[in-house]
Amino acid sequence: MEDKLAELRRRLDEKTTEIEAFIASEQGMGDIRAMSPADYEQLQRDVEELLEQWEEAALLLCHF
Repeated sequence: MEDKLAELRRRLDEKTTEIEAFIASEQGMGDIRAMSPADYEQLQRDVEELLEQWEEAALLLCHF
């Protein structure tokens, strides 16, 4: 079970990075690997907020 959780965590991290890269590209922020630490931290906060909003929206849809 621990191996499965580690694999799921790795895949989640990959998808999160993919979303970060997409958002950065769409907002004209450039490559996430070239961002300053402060800019990347802000991007991470923005992406986390978006993920939370999507999760809340999905939960609301499940109740209908």
